[in-house]
Amino acid sequence: MNWDDARFCDMLAYQAVIDDAPRGSDRAKIANCANGLPPYTAEEVAENQIEVNVNFLEMTKSLQEARLQFSNAFLKQGNFFRCATDMGSPNKRQEYSATVTTSINRILKRSIQYFESYRAKGGLVCLHGIAPVVKFTEPYHARKMTCRGSAPTMTELSAKELTIWPGLQNWRTSYT
Repeated sequence: MNWDDARFCDMLAYQAVIDDAPRGSDRAKIANCANGLPPYTAEEVAENQIEVNVNFLEMTKSLQEARLQFSNAFLKQGNFFRCATDMGSPNKRQEYSATVTTSINRILKRSIQYFESYRAKGGLVCLHGIAPVVKFTEPYHARKMTCRGSAPTMTELSAKELTIWPGLQNWRTSYT
């Protein structure tokens, strides 16, 4: 593979989008069902003469229970992170490990951004099953967001971790 050729890289990216289309369509159907939409479209109801097209929200209740179990298992633990060192003098290793573990966990537990990112990944796993959860990152100073309508106000959550943003996103370069 020649990654220096822009046309080849563009072709691979486009092929990844095409390959993802069926999976994306299936995920959209699952998400719609979880959100309470009827299982059949209006065209399917008319074509197949379906008399009852209702979502009784069984999936929503099951997902709520799954997220509760996920939260109890992963988010209500004592530590998000544990450090054990094998360096230094043997009589101080446990003390060093405890100090580093406590310091890092203090930062992680106070970080709303980390907690909400972890919780969102748990929701994706509950809804769509085990799969890699990809997080695209970029420098914080190089990102500027502009929103129009339907944005929550008076929230402590960072807009940085939203997977779906119902507004505009302006990108600009920054050399600072």
